[in-house]
Amino acid sequence: MYWILAAILLLSQNVDHREIVAAAKAQTIAAGINPDAPASDECARFEVTKRVAIALQAEGAGVLLKPTGNNCQGFAVDIIAYKDGTIVDILGGGPQGPNTPMWVVNPTRVDPSRWAAPPEPQAQPPAASDLPPDITDLLNAVRRMDARLEAIQQSLESLRESQATDTEKIQQQINQVVKDTEKSVQDSAPLILRILSLGIVK
Repeated sequence: MYWILAAILLLSQNVDHREIVAAAKAQTIAAGINPDAPASDECARFEVTKRVAIALQAEGAGVLLKPTGNNCQGFAVDIIAYKDGTIVDILGGGPQGPNTPMWVVNPTRVDPSRWAAPPEPQAQPPAASDLPPDITDLLNAVRRMDARLEAIQQSLESLRESQATDTEKIQQQINQVVKDTEKSVQDSAPLILRILSLGIVK
């Protein structure tokens, strides 16, 4: 009985599951994670691998423990592992970019203890249309409030700049008046003295 199960498992591993890898990659992108994006990290690729392993769980597929080197959460990012130590590369450079779906069985087996059940994939965030109306209205209200706060902040900043400019202008005018007054007093001093002297003589 064991040999029959082993033979079935071996046959399933040798089946090219490239179409499942392609479907898992499409699901990952639909969830808002693009493994081919320039800013993507290794965990974006691992999201594809998780989905493939889950899709093939019935034939013993899982992920490969890899605590060191290139990994995500301690797992190999683009390897499907089987309980007998068989591993398969599922992503690589090709016509569809750096993460072209593939199914390449590695001729060398690894320690079966490195097999692990796949963790849950990252869930797709709900679209605004999927939210209840009251939550959607609340989100829209928050967005409007943010926009108003930003407008108020800009107005306050403009007012501060205007006040600073006006204060500087007023100070300049005061300084000019003081200078003009001092000059007028200096220019009028001889005339005032003459008037005073005339009054004394009379």
